[in-house]
Amino acid sequence: MKPHQHKPPQSAVRLRDLSKKDRKRVILNATVRVVIGTALMFMAYWLTPFENQYGVHPFVVMLMLLALFGFFIYFSVRRVLYDNFPQLKAIQVAIFSVTFYLYAFAALYLGMSVTDPNHFTEPLSHVGAFYFTVVVASTVGFGDITPNDDVTRIIVTGQMLVNIALIGVGVRAILALGKMRTTNAPHLTQPTPEDAAESTGPAAVPANEPRPAPESE
Repeated sequence: MKPHQHKPPQSAVRLRDLSKKDRKRVILNATVRVVIGTALMFMAYWLTPFENQYGVHPFVVMLMLLALFGFFIYFSVRRVLYDNFPQLKAIQVAIFSVTFYLYAFAALYLGMSVTDPNHFTEPLSHVGAFYFTVVVASTVGFGDITPNDDVTRIIVTGQMLVNIALIGVGVRAILALGKMRTTNAPHLTQPTPEDAAESTGPAAVPANEPRPAPESE
């Protein structure tokens, strides 16, 4: 039986080393993926009913969401390590991570409120649950919606801790990883079309070097 072999990481490429056309194409593709990904998360949150038909305890649901979020972060970081454009991929992963984190806790709070409206000071709708999640994540603390029981307070505290770990450490580490791979990437030796166009003119001579004297006839 052959031992499992990890796929070697691809060579990192700097965006500024690409031609203007290729750079626009890569950035556009990344932007489209981010828009589609966040839109799918929004649709999944908005269209899925969150009634707790099986009576699963909210604390268990939170642990399951955190485990799923952990797997998401793990495979996303691997994408940063193995992608051709690690810094651009790191930005995508950071956006997806924050979006997933917000929608996951909003879904949890919505499900808790549908199961038992007494978990919070008022019943939560889709908008209300997402609003409360963003308020907790931003540590604004308006106080218009608050948890009513200890279980809900523990879960909200868990979101605060995840917020500190994700925003304070996780996102920065992912962005730093992408930047490190990009910084250590070798420069491309193949000239871009702009460089080729410039090279068709007279050969440039550095200012600090003397120009060759014209040959005498």
